[in-house]
Amino acid sequence: MRNLQDDLRQINQLMPDASVDLVVSNPPYRKPENGRIAPNNERAAARHELAGELENFVAAAAWLLKNGGRFALIYLAERLPELLGMLGEYGIEPKRLRMIYPRQTEPAKMVLVEGRKGGRPGLAVEPPLIVYRGAGRDYTQEVLRMYGEEGR
Repeated sequence: MRNLQDDLRQINQLMPDASVDLVVSNPPYRKPENGRIAPNNERAAARHELAGELENFVAAAAWLLKNGGRFALIYLAERLPELLGMLGEYGIEPKRLRMIYPRQTEPAKMVLVEGRKGGRPGLAVEPPLIVYRGAGRDYTQEVLRMYGEEGR
């Protein structure tokens, strides 16, 4: 496993083409003109497309992935059509999709997507992930299991 901290827009100069089996990403969710940009530079770049747009992240994954390699990412549910279209443009077939809901009574905010480079068509839509029980900040059992805290 390799954790690269560099400008992904220069990926073709940093790593060889078709050299990895899996790319995991949490790209910035918002365009610069959408929402308030945080005063902290790192936080601002993590949330807004200031140093790279969605297309840059998808293009970097497409460059890095071997044929059949997987790209897994989390993104805003409201931008899902843009994400799926972009994956298709770069030859990454969406294979799994899971919506993330803050609570059972609220709309989905995030989406987990896994695509396969050069994959055949066919998308599995998985059961929703609900983060909190009720109105408070109590995690659901599934989220507690993810944190290794089930039964605590």
